[in-house]
Amino acid sequence: MNAERETAAPEEGERGYDVVVVGGSAAGLSGALTLARARRAVLVIDAGRPRNAPASHIHNYLGREGAAPSQLLATGRGWNRKPASAYSAMEP
Repeated sequence: MNAERETAAPEEGERGYDVVVVGGSAAGLSGALTLARARRAVLVIDAGRPRNAPASHIHNYLGREGAAPSQLLATGRGWNRKPASAYSAMEP
């Protein structure tokens, strides 16, 4: 199937995005970083209230077994902000 994609051009002074990621925890930040590395314009929207905040530890997350959810989030946000400047497509 060959479908045409309609896109609205951004107004002057506005920036368009290829992808809007809703949720800035581990999965959202990981996806946003991967997309930015693929040179996609990415916007991350996050309310700052992770759903796993009440949990004392995370499990089944490679390399972070037993870590506190807040620790994983802080590590991810700190790591993703620095390299974001290297990817012009990603805004933290």
